[in-house]
Amino acid sequence: MYTHKTITNTEALPITYSLCAKGADSSTYYADVARFTNEVLQLASKSIDPLLDRWSEWIAEEEREAPRDYREYLFDALTLGVLWRIHCAKAQKVPAMVCCLLVKLYNLRRAHPSLKHRVDPLRGVLAGHFLVSTRELPPVDGVPCLFRLRKLLLYLEATGEYREEEKRLHLLVDFLGDCDAVEREWHLENLLAFSATVVDLSMRRLGAYTAEVERWLRVSAPEHRWREDALLVARKREEYHLGMLGAELMNRSFASEYRATSARAVLLPACMRGAHAATCKARKVDLDMLCTGCSATCNVNRMRERCAAEGASVHIIPHSSDFTRWLRDWAKGRDLGVVGVACVLHLITGGLELRAEGIPAQCVLLDGCGCSGHWDPAGRETTLNAETLRDVLRS
Repeated sequence: MYTHKTITNTEALPITYSLCAKGADSSTYYADVARFTNEVLQLASKSIDPLLDRWSEWIAEEEREAPRDYREYLFDALTLGVLWRIHCAKAQKVPAMVCCLLVKLYNLRRAHPSLKHRVDPLRGVLAGHFLVSTRELPPVDGVPCLFRLRKLLLYLEATGEYREEEKRLHLLVDFLGDCDAVEREWHLENLLAFSATVVDLSMRRLGAYTAEVERWLRVSAPEHRWREDALLVARKREEYHLGMLGAELMNRSFASEYRATSARAVLLPACMRGAHAATCKARKVDLDMLCTGCSATCNVNRMRERCAAEGASVHIIPHSSDFTRWLRDWAKGRDLGVVGVACVLHLITGGLELRAEGIPAQCVLLDGCGCSGHWDPAGRETTLNAETLRDVLRS
């Protein structure tokens, strides 16, 4: 089993989460998250099935999209419930005009990557003033009305951190808007109660893997307040657990289409190189960065060798913002199953984007985060569970 390298004194603690918190590797985590996911599915069948059934019927009636798997609808609904719990109070206080400006800036940055160095500082200042909470706000009481739900969606879009999730949530809020007031309130009461139960259960089942998030939020996150990534690094434990659950649900939902493909490609984040990034000789071909095996001790090279033995190609994605372009220009339209590897906070958006592009996929979590752009200026060499990756490639 491939495990974490021996860490130095300056790396004595995980930055936020560690899938290796219960052992030398992340095998126990994958057993735990599978059991937790089964529990959530059982709870959903007893509480929010009427919402999910009626929503999927509405989607078919309105021809809003091709039918999706029950587990995808469950995750979307749970995402709305959890994000409402976390962001509802702040979302109601931010002026809509500010949110709209942040959305325009974010779209400008994505459309024109060359403007990133100019747009990001401005977004950082605006987010620091309006989006980043310097103190805990009391939650918004009661069942949310449609106006407040739509303010939440605008706030999420303004952060730039939920671009794929927010698209999915619009569909759910549109459905709730078509319900009469009594039915809407009943669905939302059930959803919020279900979300609260899942959040509490997640702390018991997955809390050991996110124990360092609280220290990070207290000590390190405030230093990012005026940076463009302030909202990313300030995410709470509930969102880490939601991402872990979402990865498992999406893998189950996408499995049949993925297994039907004839070829495999693995997308590795550049942070897996760690200190080797400074001397990396990866070859750039259009949007691809291809490992040339320049270092026997680099984690990317190790994974490249393991993947080659399974007949899979490996591609390095320098930053999550490059992901969309890679998908559209290289992967789309091929008989290809893609395995995306990322940290918890980036994996769900990437998985939903793969789904939206019609690319069969599975995902594998990094054992912890460590990129120099967000978490550690020196950069930490990130790892993954090689046996889990092997099993996914063979499936």
